[in-house]
Amino acid sequence: MKGIHIISLILPCLLAFVSADIYDEFLEAEPIFPTIRVSEEPFKDDDSKIELATNFTTEFVPANSCSVNKTGLKVGEAGVITTPYYPRNYPGRSSCEWNLEGVEGTQIEATVFDLFVQPWFFTYFDYVLISKNGDYKKVDKMSGDMNGKTPFTITSEANKFGIRFVSSSLFNFRGMKVQYVVKSASKESSIIQKENSPFNGNCGLSNLINSRGLDDLIIGPGKAVKGSFPWMAALLIDGRSFCGGSIISKRHILTAAHCTDGARRITVLLGAENIKNKQNPDRQLFNVTNHDIYQHQSYNPITISHDISILHLSEDIEFNENVRPICLPNRFFLSESFEGDEVRVSGWGKPRDRAPAISPDLKNTTLSIMTNSKCRRQFRSLVTGNLICTATKWNASPCRGDSGGPLIVKKTLPSGKEFFMQVGIVSFGGGSCERGIPVGFTRVTAFLDYISEITGQAFF
Repeated sequence: MKGIHIISLILPCLLAFVSADIYDEFLEAEPIFPTIRVSEEPFKDDDSKIELATNFTTEFVPANSCSVNKTGLKVGEAGVITTPYYPRNYPGRSSCEWNLEGVEGTQIEATVFDLFVQPWFFTYFDYVLISKNGDYKKVDKMSGDMNGKTPFTITSEANKFGIRFVSSSLFNFRGMKVQYVVKSASKESSIIQKENSPFNGNCGLSNLINSRGLDDLIIGPGKAVKGSFPWMAALLIDGRSFCGGSIISKRHILTAAHCTDGARRITVLLGAENIKNKQNPDRQLFNVTNHDIYQHQSYNPITISHDISILHLSEDIEFNENVRPICLPNRFFLSESFEGDEVRVSGWGKPRDRAPAISPDLKNTTLSIMTNSKCRRQFRSLVTGNLICTATKWNASPCRGDSGGPLIVKKTLPSGKEFFMQVGIVSFGGGSCERGIPVGFTRVTAFLDYISEITGQAFF
């Protein structure tokens, strides 16, 4: 676990002068994995309230500083709506309004990833109003901590959609984060939208597709077959700490912010199913300095929120069958919870709690997604719709050193072509990897705006 930030005084090395023992440094590095104290007491998620209000006539004057009106939105256009200062507490006496209007024949689909305002105490002090037709005569009125239900999606009844937010001067809370996407209202176009896949012909391809018997455990003796996880990256942080990551483009590695927090230099190793195998011709090494580490500006090391970071490489990765990117979801996946899908995680983390170091072999296992409501019974308010939680078993779980690695799901195109897509980033767990404690992953769809800003990729 990375309890303190380690600051290296060693200047970054040029690739041409990488030590011949660099692979040993990977294996000797301290594996990172934040652990959260797990609650053993019952937890009731009952401080939230949703009310259908009709003829809502309370006087409302929106403030220009936090209100937005967008019209003429076309299919595929998307955006993010947050309360002022999010994820820091919103100010008192706020009155914000967001009105969205698509072109004729469209609908607006809004997914709530985080909503935490003042709880309802026999009356509403702070609240959020959702209008499915934009006229606010009939609204869904929400208050309290809604994150036992997040992420949840609300679709407009026609081409107009509205949100109002009101805060009092009594108490201030985190507020809300909503992402929206404009979709076609016609059935034929909806089918086309479902076919709008993030697969680009190269990403997400793996030897795992159409293979059986490769369900090896991260905790356990098994190891991944060559080419089964070609997007995996091993990260040596400041020469002392170890994390995982994933290739998302020729120049970018996706990982967790708790891996990069305070880092001065990161060595990235690609194409290595076995870190000890120094003769592997597919290996590629890159050095990244702190100037090319794009850590989410809202990362909070106490709550492990916004736990996402991107590394920018100075040179292109050479793609081949054993080194290629993972697909990322596009905007049309915002409303998907992925519940019911078989998800898989991979990494070089510790093979057991008491193991002295990481595993030299890349390991993987399948997991099942857990609802936020169940996950909050153990991790409480740390869980929002910005996270995906998975159930684990004593012999099947991410562990120390797997931090930053990808949680993937297999998807199928209408043509029958299969590919893998990343839906999560290993973030945190309980104090043990062998007690069946849930694991929290940063939800990739909750941060498409951030990934797009850093990498320039468009997720439409």
